[in-house]
Amino acid sequence: MIFNSAGRRPVVIGKPSPLKPHLAMERNGYTREETAVVGDRIYTDVKSGLDASITGILVMSGETTEQIPAESIHKPHLARKHARDACRPETKEKPRLNAWYC
Repeated sequence: MIFNSAGRRPVVIGKPSPLKPHLAMERNGYTREETAVVGDRIYTDVKSGLDASITGILVMSGETTEQIPAESIHKPHLARKHARDACRPETKEKPRLNAWYC
């Protein structure tokens, strides 16, 4: 319908396309090093960040179990039990992010 009325094919922006994080970084003036995608689905949320070459943080809530990242080809940079912990680096990990702003 969009093609018929506009004469152009639409650009669909959604996860796991890296276009969404790229547009968000461009709009807000952030670099890849300052950006992370946080989500509870490895195949959409985390993959979106990885495909955009930015940090992917997996939150172990919702449908995600510890078995899912272990078996996935998409490996998050960090994993946290709760979303509230996504922006708190653990001392044993050295995240790529220069600063932790949420």
